[in-house]
Amino acid sequence: MDFSFNKIQWDFYVMEQNMVCKKFNVEIVPLEQFAIVGLADERGDITFNALRHPQDNYSGWFLWLGKWSDGKDFFRPVHACHLMETKPQIIKYLGLPPGYRILIDDQGYEDVWFDESLLSV
Repeated sequence: MDFSFNKIQWDFYVMEQNMVCKKFNVEIVPLEQFAIVGLADERGDITFNALRHPQDNYSGWFLWLGKWSDGKDFFRPVHACHLMETKPQIIKYLGLPPGYRILIDDQGYEDVWFDESLLSV
């Protein structure tokens, strides 16, 4: 993978993150290209869920397609930059600050909201 090319592409996604944050009138909390996100992708489902906990040693983002599971191996760690190849439609939302939830699908549905309970996890 040529990360110099991906850096240019990532910068485009950061611009989109800025626009989304302006849309929802919040300060951007940028996601670094190599930040770790938790990803669970059930193939064939078009509904994409995401939530952001306060940052610690990772980005705070957990992303999943399909139904939620409490299984310990439900999420796998991935670098945010790998989402450019697999889940580019979600990247523009990942500058939203901790406490935000996202629900989108490939038909244009978008729901973004603040959930204060995520801040105390």
